[in-house]
Amino acid sequence: PEKLEGANAYWCESCKALCDAQRSSFVKHLPPVVVFSISRTRWTMRSGKCKDERWVEFPHTWIPSQLLADLMPSSTQDQQDQRDPAQDTYHLRAVVSHSGCFTDVGHYFTYVLAPPGASKGEEWHMLNDSRVTRVSQSHVTDCQAYMLFYER
Repeated sequence: PEKLEGANAYWCESCKALCDAQRSSFVKHLPPVVVFSISRTRWTMRSGKCKDERWVEFPHTWIPSQLLADLMPSSTQDQQDQRDPAQDTYHLRAVVSHSGCFTDVGHYFTYVLAPPGASKGEEWHMLNDSRVTRVSQSHVTDCQAYMLFYER
């Protein structure tokens, strides 16, 4: 929830005054594809803008209802309990990564999971300009992710 306080407080029509409050938003229906963008830029007093090279853990399977259950209103939670969990399961399909030490210089490339039925089991590929290379799942997990693409 977002805290509304101070200069950003909520204007109450009944009280005719600014009041501290919390605001929440809920997504009723998630789309078939969800994209997460990870900010890799940070600012320092010494050097200004620089690349944040910290490793970020991300799941290969994402089930939003498990992560958000505590945040949902009870009526929404009751509806979620009646749904088939398989309908809410997202699978990682692609990861955009970056090589280079700076935010303004370097090279972007993408890891892509072969479509279901295209190979035996899960097969990841690195797309780097005109080169396509098969890589392990752990190679994908260990990369510096910039964007994550999940598909239901």
